[in-house]
Amino acid sequence: MGTNAAFESGVLMSLITVVFTFIAIFLIDRVGRRPLLLFGIAGIAISLSICGYGFQQATYELSSEEVAQFKDFDATALNPYVGKQYTDDLTFKNDMKEALGSQTYGKNEGDILEAATTMNATLVLVGILGFIACFAFSLGPVMWVMLSEMYPNKYRGLAIGVIGFVNSFASWVIQQIFPWELSNLGNAMSFYIFGMIAAVGFFALLKILPETKGKSLEQIEQELVRD
Repeated sequence: MGTNAAFESGVLMSLITVVFTFIAIFLIDRVGRRPLLLFGIAGIAISLSICGYGFQQATYELSSEEVAQFKDFDATALNPYVGKQYTDDLTFKNDMKEALGSQTYGKNEGDILEAATTMNATLVLVGILGFIACFAFSLGPVMWVMLSEMYPNKYRGLAIGVIGFVNSFASWVIQQIFPWELSNLGNAMSFYIFGMIAAVGFFALLKILPETKGKSLEQIEQELVRD
């Protein structure tokens, strides 16, 4: 996407995170924890699906002029693919790896994809920013508020510590498998998978998530703890 665009999108994402976190602070004791979490995770599922759709509609094609601009590697190996249009990124990436070798393609993947990709970038950007916004006013801050309220005083410290570990471990696992997903499942399918996970999370929370707004810790413990 280019250095300037990457910097600008990073600034925009950070700004949206701050703004929607303040929105969560303002709303959490007014509308409640449950509505914020449900609305947020539903928005996350929709936003990821929008990203998946945007990537699904993308096409990939290299022109002779674009191939000639590659100076960091021998681009003549790409000449047989000039003018060939691809409707999915997975087939395009596999052909590029076959032509250049996995190592060379891996080092230059960003430049090659930037040159070849034609897509509705605005749609994908809307999906990504929607994801950031929905996370920032729901799962980001509200989850930790609810966790601090839902567990009995006797186990609260231990429970939050364990959940913090599970949360960090899950984030680490996703960081490890996401590049593999992009290379083996494609951009669209990767985002659709995470969108489906969010949708499952929505229906699970819809069924089991209690509301803790306006209740004391003792009252919550009395309602939730089973002898």
